[in-house]
Amino acid sequence: QTNATGSYVTIPSATGATYQPPTLTATTSYQRRTVSTLNGNACNSAYTTAIAVTVDPNFTPGAILTTGQSICYNGDPSVIGNSTASTGGDGTITYKWESSLDGFATAGSVIDGATSASYNPPTGLTATTSYRRYAHDGTCNTSFEVSTGTWLVTINPLPTITTDGIAVAVTYNASEQTTTLAYTATTNTPVSYSIDWTGMTDQNSTSITVESGSGSVTGIIIPAGTEANTYNGTMTIVNGNGCTVIQAVTVTVN
Repeated sequence: QTNATGSYVTIPSATGATYQPPTLTATTSYQRRTVSTLNGNACNSAYTTAIAVTVDPNFTPGAILTTGQSICYNGDPSVIGNSTASTGGDGTITYKWESSLDGFATAGSVIDGATSASYNPPTGLTATTSYRRYAHDGTCNTSFEVSTGTWLVTINPLPTITTDGIAVAVTYNASEQTTTLAYTATTNTPVSYSIDWTGMTDQNSTSITVESGSGSVTGIIIPAGTEANTYNGTMTIVNGNGCTVIQAVTVTVN
């Protein structure tokens, strides 16, 4: 007999000393008794103690968040979160993560040490990368199954700019002077800059818009009475995506 329907019922054709249950989707118990027939009279033994076949819940690999993000070149991605937990099977879940540079058009690369439900990619990412997760339990599904969803980290390129950076001639020991620093923007439109000099007055930020080509930064102030010297500084460029690059620049007072 089986209690698959909620109460014990006799299983048709199950008349042997042993029994092979069918495929199960729910925990089910079985009991057996022995029937001895003599001269048409059936004598039934008591039912055995029930034997339960425990069915683990169906395994599901869950899902990860799919929002994705955009970061600057060489930036630090955020944690890729767990949207729906992996469940079922024997409850002992094992994870792995893969990354891909082509959106998993080809096989991804397994990430060493990434064995949790969520994953925090390391800082310093320089290429647009996709991530996905796999999971399995220890008994029912021992092969990895892919979780739903892919997380895409898009890399915004840095602004690219060069300056003349060699010599800007100004008059020796003169009154305060304003000069310019030429630059060439080669890609990824810079939209603002600031300059910080060693040993000179700080330069104010301003805004520029350059698709590509050459221009100049004005308002580089040389203090009054400056003698021959070389002033080193850094020029901070920020583009429309908020990505920043720092360019070394030099002014030489002749």
